[in-house]
Amino acid sequence: MKKLYILAIITIFFTSLFALNQVDNFKVWDTGQEGVYRITLDCKESPDIKELNSGSKKYLILNIKDSIFKKSSESFRMKHHGIEYFKLVQFDKKTVRLVAKITKEYQTKFLIMQKNSSFPYRIIIDYKQKDIACDIATGLPTIVIDPGHGGKDSGAIGTKGTYEKDIVLDIAKQLEKKLWQSGRVNPVLTREDDTFVGLRNRVSLTENKNAVLFLSIHNNAEPTGRARGYRVYVLDENGKSGKTHDIVASAENKSFEMFEDINDVKKMDKNVLGILADIKLNQTIAKSMRLGNLVIDSFKNEFSNVDIEIRRAPFHVLKLAGIPGVLFEAGFITNKYDERLLKNVFYREKVAEVLKRSIMSYLTDNKLIACELESNNLPEYYKVKPGDTLIHIAKRFSIDLKKLQKVNNIENPSRIMVGMKLRIVE
Repeated sequence: MKKLYILAIITIFFTSLFALNQVDNFKVWDTGQEGVYRITLDCKESPDIKELNSGSKKYLILNIKDSIFKKSSESFRMKHHGIEYFKLVQFDKKTVRLVAKITKEYQTKFLIMQKNSSFPYRIIIDYKQKDIACDIATGLPTIVIDPGHGGKDSGAIGTKGTYEKDIVLDIAKQLEKKLWQSGRVNPVLTREDDTFVGLRNRVSLTENKNAVLFLSIHNNAEPTGRARGYRVYVLDENGKSGKTHDIVASAENKSFEMFEDINDVKKMDKNVLGILADIKLNQTIAKSMRLGNLVIDSFKNEFSNVDIEIRRAPFHVLKLAGIPGVLFEAGFITNKYDERLLKNVFYREKVAEVLKRSIMSYLTDNKLIACELESNNLPEYYKVKPGDTLIHIAKRFSIDLKKLQKVNNIENPSRIMVGMKLRIVE
């Protein structure tokens, strides 16, 4: 009977433990603006988050109820811009607490990103000094990744029967995962499986999501099978892109025209170009060119002797209202060497990684994302060793000497003993 009772207690304990929401992946970001920081946290379930009135102007406190934090405690010491530290702790058995110690008046704003089939819930918390005008957008910038073709539209077919639609979907999914894991952007796919998505839906999704960037991923094709390498295309509406580039664009555009009402496609082209005045169109193309050049530079740095260049062509899918975008051709699927590479999952992962770096460089250059700060956890206590002085200990942990003395009730900083246990964290 006693064994059954103990077993029941253990069962109840572990059941309640696993019922708690798991909080993980605590990151702090420098937005690039003085006095503006961002924190991100991932949660297994939808979080119940509440801001508390600490009763003190020195602390900002957020509680995440019915949750556990695996590390129990993690902190980031700032020492500038009015914030001393951010700390995430397991406050009690069912509460995870985020504490910001401040020396200037800050305000917070937080939102919760819903989970999807690939990623958990994400909490985004912005800290901003009240006297600073902040132009950081609420939430994360949305990047639309467009894997070409899909479903009844297979795209180009390789010499070994490889379908373009399958290759580009895998690259797009790996890129989506890498961007999400960065914690700095919100990646969205125009298709997540082998389904056909029309041009109108791809474009409207991009515009409805208020995307800051659009990347369409394809493979190239050429009848002789000799051509190799990558291509990066930017929209050209002046008809001066060159015969070869126009042929490539025409082939891709026909994929939509084959499966959609051609009048709808032409009508959409006219509507979009009507929205874009010449100045705005030129600005969008200039931004797209900058993104395209970053893609080229990244691939040249990663792969030796790579054949890659930026070109301009009138692709339907790049006709977006004011949104910078490029169409990336990840090799010629009709070339046996390129096809062999594209069939290798590790190679596709490498391509996705290079694309991710290009996108992050563009967003950083244009101040659209924050930069991650490194964790610098402090021990709660430090045991004095031979040769230690209080001044050196304070410098080692970036702590004010007088504060270290006060916390440990030390009147004379020259009088510390080997083996003494000093409190480091308040």
